[in-house]
Amino acid sequence: MALLLHEEGRKRFFYISYAALCALAAAVVDEGIQLFADGRGAQVQDVLLDLGGAVFGLAAVLVLCITVV
Repeated sequence: MALLLHEEGRKRFFYISYAALCALAAAVVDEGIQLFADGRGAQVQDVLLDLGGAVFGLAAVLVLCITVV
């Protein structure tokens, strides 16, 4: 929570939120496309798995950036 109190933390939070939102949008679009493919179906679990992978990747980048800097 303390990271959000200064400008650098707010910028970082915005960028992370934007990246996660883009990943969520890509997952939803991908599942929407699968609705029109024969033999495929859209599942909420797939969207959540894609979003979970994106969040894990973002967390890994944050950890690496904090330890390097």
